[in-house]
Amino acid sequence: MRSSTNSCAEPVFVNAGVPFAACVAVAVERIVALYKQVLEIRKLRGELQKQAVPEKITNDLEDHANKLITDEIPNMAAKIMAEFYRGENLERKNELTLKVEHSLTKIATRIDQGFNLEVRIEPSKDADGAAGSADAKKAEVIIQSATKNMQFLKLEGDPILRLTEKREREEKPKKKPLGGRKIELEK
Repeated sequence: MRSSTNSCAEPVFVNAGVPFAACVAVAVERIVALYKQVLEIRKLRGELQKQAVPEKITNDLEDHANKLITDEIPNMAAKIMAEFYRGENLERKNELTLKVEHSLTKIATRIDQGFNLEVRIEPSKDADGAAGSADAKKAEVIIQSATKNMQFLKLEGDPILRLTEKREREEKPKKKPLGGRKIELEK
């Protein structure tokens, strides 16, 4: 699976299972489709900046582009989990959904910065040289269909997204030292 390529960098290859690769392919495909809406806003913002339009107006465009992405990421994560999660544990599913949201945010940010993400797979074969399992074949079809939509995006202008990649809602308060006392160590 080719996971990430930047026009200035060497490709990064990740050896992953076929179902995981299919999940990543679907995530990238959906973020790219969503980002295509942002591309028009990004282009418009650049043209307005060239015309010396007040910064408040271009900032409003940036806010709108960011809202498009941040409003859709939770829905996208839920759909990906519904499609690929096979467990019964609801707490684990919720935890993974938050991780998928975080990953989708990172993918969107990287695309905005000019990264080109691709997922590729070699056709699976078992030990006898026959085609792989039905699940592997299904995942291969998903990857192949998603790859068609992961085309290189021609980006114009500066990056527009200001997405928070830190999972603020998952941060836990720091625990107090034992006994409620502050312990300091000397160096």
